[in-house]
Amino acid sequence: LLLSTSGRRPYGGKNSAVFNQAKLIVKGCGNSPLAVRVSGSMLRQSNRSWNISSPAWSSLIHQCRLNLEEASKLRSFVNAVNRVVDLSFFTIGDVRVRVALRRCFVSFAMAFRDNDWMLSGRGIPQSVVLRVFRTIIASDDGLKDISGSQILSLLEKLNLIERARHGCSSRGSLRLPHSPSASGEQRDESERSDSDWDDDIEPRRYSGIQQMFVMHDSLKAVAEEMGQRSTPTLSPDPDDFTSYLSKVEEEREFSQGSNSLWVSPLRFLAQQFSGQPSRSGFQPDAAHKLVVSSLLNIGDELDQAGSVSDALRNGQLDVLALPGGGRMEEYLTAFLPSHLMKCQAFTVAGEVLADAH
Repeated sequence: LLLSTSGRRPYGGKNSAVFNQAKLIVKGCGNSPLAVRVSGSMLRQSNRSWNISSPAWSSLIHQCRLNLEEASKLRSFVNAVNRVVDLSFFTIGDVRVRVALRRCFVSFAMAFRDNDWMLSGRGIPQSVVLRVFRTIIASDDGLKDISGSQILSLLEKLNLIERARHGCSSRGSLRLPHSPSASGEQRDESERSDSDWDDDIEPRRYSGIQQMFVMHDSLKAVAEEMGQRSTPTLSPDPDDFTSYLSKVEEEREFSQGSNSLWVSPLRFLAQQFSGQPSRSGFQPDAAHKLVVSSLLNIGDELDQAGSVSDALRNGQLDVLALPGGGRMEEYLTAFLPSHLMKCQAFTVAGEVLADAH
């Protein structure tokens, strides 16, 4: 599973160095298929032509050894999946992309965890996901040149989010681009041959067909734990079993160097990350506020009675004119009142439900 997910065919000899080290990685993942799959996706995303000398492989081996050491003391792999998921984020070189990626991952999990379309396997419409991601990115001055599509694509490549297969024709919407030439890259021929690599698997690109997205329940739990972290970047607190100390420090410096980490219209989100004594981390009601604000473009006006009703009644947002607008309108009709109630905007939710228009 590890080798096939990473783009390398599983054959090549059980006595090879890569196969023996892969066994250590599987053990360090606590034999969790989910963690193994995330590990393989991490390798493939970092470098399609990875080998046992690649930085991503070395980092994964190091972290899995630390996981085994921790498990021997705790007599449990309780933290293994979380550490592997954290490592997958740290394989992204650009700290700005890394921060945006983690925030979007956490927000998606917390906002849509109990959504009926998510639970049934239908998934959340691409147009809705992109709108939420764009709002998160736009809230930080340091992330302005990052696109929502870029973040969604990275999350999918890392196997942290996936296309729904229930009632969706996602296969017909994939386009396989021409793979760039690998000439000029030095490869360890003793470590691999051309037949070791699955060149048919290419990064997915989005065509005009709107996709639906879901997240594994275990990843939702990981994301919710991330949401309770006190730093604006949602990076983990380092300990004796953390292999990415320098990356954590880099994110802390990024956070401190941002004069205006959160800007209007997301002041409510800033309050969630401000370290209030009564509430730490990113709270579920903030995630639902984020969805409402993203879909209706009302920002701080969410707290004003009637703002959501007015936005809908007066047609301030013509969702049908947007890419994927039909599915967004269907989603708004089905779930807007639920999001409003979960962010404790009960009066506005009642007005929306009572409004015949």
